[in-house]
Amino acid sequence: MHPLVLEYCSDDHGDTWHIGFVFNHTTDPSWGNECQAAELQNNTVLLNARDLTFSREQAYSSNGGLSFTSMKPVRILSLRVAPHMHIR
Repeated sequence: MHPLVLEYCSDDHGDTWHIGFVFNHTTDPSWGNECQAAELQNNTVLLNARDLTFSREQAYSSNGGLSFTSMKPVRILSLRVAPHMHIR
């Protein structure tokens, strides 16, 4: 079984939901998961996901999530921590 990224959409502010675009191992060969979507100010939908190598990738939709560009790796900014903080 291959992982899928499913996009759930609401066109009525969350009253009802439906499955939108589905990324699978053909449309997303890096097998993204744990995704987040955001609608940008220009009405583009940004979908950001973690892939199986724990890197991040993202795709864009210009039609409300009906279709997306192919997933592309994104550069992750390094985490800067104050000297007194410890990350475990």
